[in-house]
Amino acid sequence: MTTRFLIIWLAMCGVSACWAQGDQDLHQCFGSDDDVAACTRVIEAGGIESKILAHAYYMRGLHFQMESDLDRAISDYSKSIELDPRYPSSYYMRGHALEASGDLERAKADHSKARELGAASPE
Repeated sequence: MTTRFLIIWLAMCGVSACWAQGDQDLHQCFGSDDDVAACTRVIEAGGIESKILAHAYYMRGLHFQMESDLDRAISDYSKSIELDPRYPSSYYMRGHALEASGDLERAKADHSKARELGAASPE
């Protein structure tokens, strides 16, 4: 999945522009390191296609959720959804973060939306 997003991103913004924006940051953000600082640099650099930016917010949200920073995770998943409302993983993970924070009604709605968009059932 990581390689696929990198290839799509390179194709959309042009190889030379992408390398100038921080190839290392992309690898760290979208790679197994889940580097929140690298994701933040990708987000702040701007000039990238909205689906790739949505994925950067999603990846940073995952990092925040792993660190139990649920408010920041929910905020990043919400931004990811705003940028790409057809990305089921953002709904799915925001639902988990909302559930962990005690907002069961919104969590249920997000899990339902994730299933509607093709995600596996979170139950």
